[in-house]
Amino acid sequence: MLDYMCGLQAKFFHAPSFPDLEQEIATLHDELVQKMDRADRRKLLELGDLTDELCSRITLAGFTAGFKLAAGIAAELGIDGAYSFDEDEEKSAIRSMESEEN
Repeated sequence: MLDYMCGLQAKFFHAPSFPDLEQEIATLHDELVQKMDRADRRKLLELGDLTDELCSRITLAGFTAGFKLAAGIAAELGIDGAYSFDEDEEKSAIRSMESEEN
């Protein structure tokens, strides 16, 4: 299920850009790097990596919750023809192969 949700997230979720925050982070990073020794810089990088991993997991959990909510609403409303990521990928591959043949 996790692979399925990761595939859906990659297909439908496009992370927004926040240039003001990215610039602030870069500036703060540069200031800290100048004042830290090598061991402390390594710890800072590890902290950044763990923070990034946590954000990725939270984003996936939110995406999954939204997907489950939408599926639940569709089931309550009796909507047939639920979305299938596998079927969509198969149709896309077939269209791609057909266009290559032509």
